[in-house]
Amino acid sequence: TGSSGRNAAGLIGSSLVLDGTTPVGLPDGAFANGPLSISFWVKPKGDGTLFTLPGSVSLAAEGGKLYIDQGGNRSAGGALGADAWANVALVNDGAKSILYLNGQPAGDVTGA
Repeated sequence: TGSSGRNAAGLIGSSLVLDGTTPVGLPDGAFANGPLSISFWVKPKGDGTLFTLPGSVSLAAEGGKLYIDQGGNRSAGGALGADAWANVALVNDGAKSILYLNGQPAGDVTGA
């Protein structure tokens, strides 16, 4: 949100700066209306939070694995390749969040 992490000189209008240090913020309630799925590519350089779904869950990388974290409750997680891109999908049906890593189920948490 705001101008942090934005490049006003994008090819067509402004663009996001995805530099690994500036977080991308989404407004609270952005995904509050029913089921959703989010998919993106990541190449994490270390441990940390990759994505947070406001008011729900976060995706965290730790020790070469990617997990769903819901207030300290973690999914089983899936292995991330060293220095390799991975396709991540998060599916939420309103009762459970499921993590997919490179098309394979990698864990879930209920109540998220």
